[in-house]
Parts: sequence; structure tokens; C-alpha cells
Amino acid sequence: MNLPSLFRSYKHRRFNYIPVKYDQQKEELQERIRRVEGEMETQPGHEYESKLFRGAFRHVSGYRTKANRASTFRVIIIIAILAAFIFFLFSL
Repeated sequence: MNLPSLFRSYKHRRFNYIPVKYDQQKEELQERIRRVEGEMETQPGHEYESKLFRGAFRHVSGYRTKANRASTFRVIIIIAILAAFIFFLFSL
């Protein structure tokens, strides 16, 4: 049983260190892939550009407008309930 004290004694921290293993074949493969991608970018006629960006589908579907509409509707209902409650209190 521990007695309460004014000073806190900290316990040691344990870190989840996972050693990284060096894989020479993997490094060589990644270097070759980088080199080939660099060559493909310098070749003429290779002009691929992605038209997608993060959040594109939410923007298209009108996600924000639906959420804004629902939020506005909730606020109106809360204000109406509060106004009815206040009216009921003052009418007594």
C-alpha cells in the first residue's frame, strides 16, 4: 500500500523501437525505378497529368452543401424550441 505523497515519482518510459533492416536488393530496385521514371519524364510525348485532387468527389457530390443545410436546419429548430420555451415561461 502506497502512502500519498506531495512529490510524484515518475516511472521509466518504455519505447517501442523496431530496428530497421537494410535490404540492398530493395534499395537497388528503388533506385532503378527512380531512374526509369526520370527517363520517362524527359521523353517527349509523355505528358500525363492527373485531374483528380484530394476531396474532389466530395466537392462534386455536394457534400458540403448538404451538411451546411442540415446544420442550418438544426440551428433553426433549436432556436424555435428555445423561443417556445421562453414564451411559455413568460406567459405564466
